[in-house]
Amino acid sequence: MNSSESSVHIDDCYCMCKHGSNKVLFYTYSEFELSELNLDTFEIKNKVAPTEVAGSSAIVSCRNKVYFFSPYGAEHTIYLWDMEKNAISTIGKYPQHLRGIHEGLFLAFSESSYTIIELSF
Repeated sequence: MNSSESSVHIDDCYCMCKHGSNKVLFYTYSEFELSELNLDTFEIKNKVAPTEVAGSSAIVSCRNKVYFFSPYGAEHTIYLWDMEKNAISTIGKYPQHLRGIHEGLFLAFSESSYTIIELSF
């Protein structure tokens, strides 16, 4: 990984999404940190995510909020983490697998169709 931080070690990347105009969020194993990569400077900022969302298979952000989908033990559940308030809450479930797009949008797809799910909280 190209980074000015030589101590960065990532075992696995569970999911990622676009974050703002020049950043990417990615959720890594084994520490379950939410990392923000600035694509202009290659600076990485890490935050330990709440334990409730460990193992999430999709994320999407909207300003200071991050939505996590289907963590360990809570299949198909969507969580909202308000990073400014450091508050986590369950906001619902979705029966299909989701992928994070950007700005609070998830994508669900099958062999014959797709659905865009907009989360606006």
